[in-house]
Amino acid sequence: MGHSSLSPSAAGRWIACPGSIALSAKCPPQPASIHAAEGTVAHDLAYQLLVGKATHAALVNRIGETVMQDGFEIEITEDMVDGAKMYHDSVWGHITEIRQSRGGVKQAPVHMKAEERVCASSVSPDLWGTSDCTFWQNGNVLEVVDYKYGKGVPVEATGNKQMLIYAIAAMDSAAKSWAFDKVRLTVVQPRAPHAEGPVRTWEISVAELKKYAAEIKKAVVATAEPNPKTVAGAHCRWCPAKGICPAMLGAAQKAVAADFDTIPSPGRVLDASSLTMEQALNALAWEDTVGEFFKALRSRLEAELQMGRAVPGWKLVEGKSNRQWTEETQVVKELGPLLGDAIYVERKVKSPAQIEKLVGKGKVDHLTMKPAGKIVMVEESDPRPAVETAGVAGDFEALLSAPVRAESPKTVVAADDLNGLL
Repeated sequence: MGHSSLSPSAAGRWIACPGSIALSAKCPPQPASIHAAEGTVAHDLAYQLLVGKATHAALVNRIGETVMQDGFEIEITEDMVDGAKMYHDSVWGHITEIRQSRGGVKQAPVHMKAEERVCASSVSPDLWGTSDCTFWQNGNVLEVVDYKYGKGVPVEATGNKQMLIYAIAAMDSAAKSWAFDKVRLTVVQPRAPHAEGPVRTWEISVAELKKYAAEIKKAVVATAEPNPKTVAGAHCRWCPAKGICPAMLGAAQKAVAADFDTIPSPGRVLDASSLTMEQALNALAWEDTVGEFFKALRSRLEAELQMGRAVPGWKLVEGKSNRQWTEETQVVKELGPLLGDAIYVERKVKSPAQIEKLVGKGKVDHLTMKPAGKIVMVEESDPRPAVETAGVAGDFEALLSAPVRAESPKTVVAADDLNGLL
């Protein structure tokens, strides 16, 4: 089926940075990752449960099973099955609410589509993708549900560009109607902590959605201009072109130059304790974006070396590896009589979650304990309660007395600013 160049899942990027579409077209296909493969398996399980191709009990029985996905061995885990159940219950729970919302009044049926390709043709014929789940009742409500198995970044339902595009596309192609009172966007993300919980819903009117469709149409036009603008920011994290993007390079250098009085030379570590609170916060705001940029640079140069091209100062070497048995049965045959049971790894008791699946909920609680987690620094938006600390506040009174202003990474870099950088 392929992928749209105007992918709804990347809308946050190409709306903010129109030039990313043309730059990304110059890049080779992104290699498969184990995280993406894991997400694909989790989505497939959720789909099977949602549409009745598998029962919850059947999925529970598959926990521990290994499947091949995109070249990776992926184990079906308890988290996957629990996430699929949450997704199923959320969708069907909302459908039941819609059916009951008008009491005994005769009403239109509720239609549901899962893993359906939809196209926002009223905006652009190139704006299409596959929606996790959409259901609607003509004259009442259309709801788009997005299942996010990832746990790294919490996804917001409010103003979600990807889902707004799927709502437009569903009205254009699946429902073939804009005759609704309201539109709802629901994110189901079981593994990422969020203040609103793992299931969150945002509602807008169809009139508001039409205004958004007009804005998207302008953004689509901007991507097709002869020299579309490139803009660096947090959206660069998932961009395949960040390793060749002049805006990303310029923004990273400008951010460092603005935050530090002295730029360290390569190999010299900057003394972080010499920074003011404002400098530290401004620099930290760029951590993920700049880090991903340098990962992309390294991947780009490694690709050059893999193709036999010289990269001054760098080379490819063979990494460390551990010995493996060529054939375990032969090992047992030759060394088993000598070593006996010592030839095998000692048996290990399964985890509390795995045992609980065998004996039932609550039957292992008296045998378990949960140690305190490692204390880490997170942003204030994280729903976890702050840890109380003692005896250190006084050490930072002078540092905290100055007002703090942290700038977000949203720098726009013009081509003229890049002379001498590339």
